[in-house]
Amino acid sequence: MPFDIQIRKADKLILARIWGRLDNELFTNYILATEGYAPIPEDYRLLLVFDEETRLELDTSLIRELARRPPVFSAESTRVVVATEDLAFGLSRIYIAESRFSGDLYVIVRTLEAAADVLNIDVNALDSLQWQV
Repeated sequence: MPFDIQIRKADKLILARIWGRLDNELFTNYILATEGYAPIPEDYRLLLVFDEETRLELDTSLIRELARRPPVFSAESTRVVVATEDLAFGLSRIYIAESRFSGDLYVIVRTLEAAADVLNIDVNALDSLQWQV
């Protein structure tokens, strides 16, 4: 499975990481897996990290379709995407633009340090994450 989802209750944070080849089927599976955690408490936030090695092979029509699904996070929840590569950054922008529910709470950044700043958490806690592979 080219994604890992963890819940850090102490930080009120859902961490998700995507790596390897990500195609339409796997991206749909990631969205469905995230929805499996619903309802998510309104004070929880999301940090989604696209690994530098992620190879994105997604149709923009699918991204638009999935973005229009009802959100799992509340309207007040901050959602931060770390996209170091241009393609991941651009596709994340498409997802946000198409989401009717995102408001201004989606932030796309290029580094974990920037994500930690947005989420107001210690970057060392992010550097030491034990991701499943």
